Amino acid sequence: MNKKLRLPIKFGILVAAILLMNVVARAATFTAVASGNWSNTLTWGGTVPSLTNVADQIIIPIGITVTQDYDVALSGATAQITVLGTLTAMPNTILYVITGIISGSGIINSDSLDFGTSASFLFTGSVSANTWISSALSLQTAATMIVNQSITLLAGTFSVQTGGMLTLAGNSNIVIAGGTLATNGGSLALTSNYNVTYNTGTTLAGLELTGSGLHDVNVHIGAGNTLTLINNLTVNGTLTLSSGSLILAAHDLNIKGDVGIGAGTITSTSASNISIIGSNNLAGTLIFVGSASGVNNFTLAIGNANQATISGILTVHGIFMLTNGILNLSSATLNINGDIAASNTGTIAPSVNSNIAVNTLTSPVGALSFAAATNTLNNFTANIGGSGSVMIASSLTINGILTFTSGHIDISNNILTMGSTATISGASSSSYVITGTGALAIPVGAGVVAVTAYPIGTATAYLPATASLFTGTTSGTIRIGVLPHAYANGTTGTIISATQHSVDATWDVNSNIVTNLNLNLQVLWSAASEVNGFVRGSSYLAHYTAGAWDTAAVNAAGVLTGSMYVQSRTHLTSLSPFAVFDNSTTTGVMDISNMAMVEIYPNPSAENISIIGILAADGVVNMEIRNINGELMRSEVLANASNKVSIKDLPTGNYFIQLHNNKTNTVKKFIKI
Repeated sequence: MNKKLRLPIKFGILVAAILLMNVVARAATFTAVASGNWSNTLTWGGTVPSLTNVADQIIIPIGITVTQDYDVALSGATAQITVLGTLTAMPNTILYVITGIISGSGIINSDSLDFGTSASFLFTGSVSANTWISSALSLQTAATMIVNQSITLLAGTFSVQTGGMLTLAGNSNIVIAGGTLATNGGSLALTSNYNVTYNTGTTLAGLELTGSGLHDVNVHIGAGNTLTLINNLTVNGTLTLSSGSLILAAHDLNIKGDVGIGAGTITSTSASNISIIGSNNLAGTLIFVGSASGVNNFTLAIGNANQATISGILTVHGIFMLTNGILNLSSATLNINGDIAASNTGTIAPSVNSNIAVNTLTSPVGALSFAAATNTLNNFTANIGGSGSVMIASSLTINGILTFTSGHIDISNNILTMGSTATISGASSSSYVITGTGALAIPVGAGVVAVTAYPIGTATAYLPATASLFTGTTSGTIRIGVLPHAYANGTTGTIISATQHSVDATWDVNSNIVTNLNLNLQVLWSAASEVNGFVRGSSYLAHYTAGAWDTAAVNAAGVLTGSMYVQSRTHLTSLSPFAVFDNSTTTGVMDISNMAMVEIYPNPSAENISIIGILAADGVVNMEIRNINGELMRSEVLANASNKVSIKDLPTGNYFIQLHNNKTNTVKKFIKI
């Protein structure tokens, strides 16, 4: 080093040492002799202590009250204020303890207390402060403390020792910005409403989250940093994850208020439970990160019309319980690997970017319900062990892939709709859609070479179907469901398959195609579904139309791979129930072979039709008009065979007219334009 530079440095060190010795030498003791302001000479009986105390001893005796009317700072290792009486403060004043000691057993009423790195708080009396700031490496106290507005821990550990107590007043705040809160024989009184904010990097949550009065929690620790729980967390107000990640670490999270808007995330495992219980919409989103992020039990109970939103991947290993409210999946993936609560009345609101997978060892006890206005999701996977099924208690649309790994999806009386680009994967005789009185709805394009497969069945039998539309037909959605028996009246009435030769099933088929329908339908079954000596070698696919089962050409059922048998009907222009009978089945079917002997003129027609044909000599005839779904639109008695019937009131579409009496039962189709 240059010699010319060394001399000033040495000189500076010497001067500093002399000054320090001079300060120590001039250290004084100031004792208050009367109550009054700090700045008043009468309070001290003469000289007023410095507002910046480096080494002085300041004593406030018992019975004396000194009012701090200016900011006061202790900034020396030997600087000390001993309060045996009372030290009170005017508003907006600060007592700084940068380096030094506060001792005594009296009363301190301060507006703001600020403790520096080397501060000591040996005081054992009573303290009340609006704000408390500490960056002391180790601030230990046995005082009885009340913080009215906020306590901010910037560094080190603030420890309440034996005999001490820290009380937070209502609506106060704890700010963890690098320090920690601890007890060593002392106690915390956190029963009034208080809030906690984390403004630091990676840290462990401490005692600040354990009070029964905990209201709002704001985690603002910066992207990439973590806050790890060491106890269960119950938030009675709003949980705001502004930034960073909240790690549950095998502890429970109970939200009894709201979720604030933020970019922070949650990381959890199967050892934690999450419950959201309240009576309001949640403003923000719970964002789960990591493919392994999961919980044991997940509970939502926020009121029927309110919603909570999640995103990321959430895996529920225990019980998935939607007591009430709406769980908005946003773009989340929900994996249910445990059970579904039977008491669920809440619903799921998926999106076209969300996915659901049910991976259980047995059938879940409860059902999944989807919100009516938002019941479309991307992918759905059923992986139910023991040939079980997951219940879907509402209509649902799948735009991505419906995957069957094992087990069934039971849609009861609802409609499961596949989107225009959706696909079905893994369906088989042991994994399919149980339709009940509902249906599987799939868009079918006209003239498409490949047929559309419907992997459907009942709770005990696989009874799939296929559909295709001929070229020139209007494209649309074909809905097919299957019931466990064949009935006299289509889907109601006497069970034909209880006594008659038949397949023990009814395929109920309908469509949104109003005009220009030309459909090829196949139904499939296994030998286990054949009852009462059914002869598949002389069987046919019957169509329930215009109030009765028709007959069709008798032929041998086809055989498909997997011991499945098939019957079909081509060029169907109307849809309703279908069943498989043989030529010995008695159903009260109508004879469709003489339909050509009756004429409907004009056809199509906009206002009136005339009925002309074989019924001219038959006298009184009953007439029924039904739509293509078999619904009765009109019923009346015709006096003779040539009648003009008004159809002005019928909607545009295809209709069937049935004419019957004790001699005949005839059906014809007409079109209202």
